[in-house]
Order: sequence, then structure tokens, then C-alpha cells
Amino acid sequence: MRSLRKRRRRGDHSAPRLLLLLCLVLLLLLPSLSFLPFPPCTPSSLLASPPPTRPSAHSDASPPTPPSLPPSPLPRALYIHLPFCRRRCFYCDFPIKVVGDGAHAADEYSEAYINLLLREMQAAYRRTAEDGGRAEGGGEGGREGGREG
Repeated sequence: MRSLRKRRRRGDHSAPRLLLLLCLVLLLLLPSLSFLPFPPCTPSSLLASPPPTRPSAHSDASPPTPPSLPPSPLPRALYIHLPFCRRRCFYCDFPIKVVGDGAHAADEYSEAYINLLLREMQAAYRRTAEDGGRAEGGGEGGREGGREG
């Protein structure tokens, strides 16, 4: 009991380390998990050469096509959190806005939020298509010539 108290005082970080070690062992021992939608991670694939780079946005190449995911036998889903509730449930840990018991209060907030979300996604898609998908900003060379964004 005494050693347990000492360990707690110093901060026992062995659980995260054990979990990380277990994940690494599983990756090495189970290299071909057929139910995963991506190629298995093996030590040789980790040491392989990096993928080829894309042509510059200023090249004479045709405009980039929007990214697409390879076909997958597994279903795909997108979760969008609508943070408007009539009241907070005792078990809820999500960031929400309590809108009260009005008959359509949550619906009105949700509709406006969804419209803004759609506009934001369309604007982000247009920016990505116009830029050829390159990242901008930072100061680490995200833009040509290393200018800050």
C-alpha cells in the first residue's frame, strides 16, 4: 500500500507506456489484418521511400481533381455535432448551447448552424481546388519563397 501511494505522488506514467508498447507489439505481430481498409504497417513499409511529390500549382499541368477515397467494403460515416439541446443531460460531456423548451428553438438554431457549416465547407473546397491543395500559412515554407501567410 505504501509503494502505491509513493507511485501516485510521483505520477505513475506506466499505464500509457504499457498501452503504447502493446500497440507497437500488435502492429509488428499482426502485419496483415485483412479487415483494415489500408495496407498493413510493417517495419519495411515504414522505411520505404516517401511518396512522389505533386507538381507545383504554377505548372502547366491540368487543374487538380478533388481528392477521392479509394473504394472500401467498410461503410463510411461523418459525424457532425449539432450543439443545440433543450437541456443538458446528466451524462453529456459535449460542448452544447442549451436553447430551452421552446417548440422549435433547437431546430431554428440547428438549421442556421447547418447552413453556415455548408457555406464553410464549400468555401474550403473552392480554396483547395483553386490552390491545387497546397497548404498556406506558417512560416515554414508553406508558401513559395518561404513568405509567412
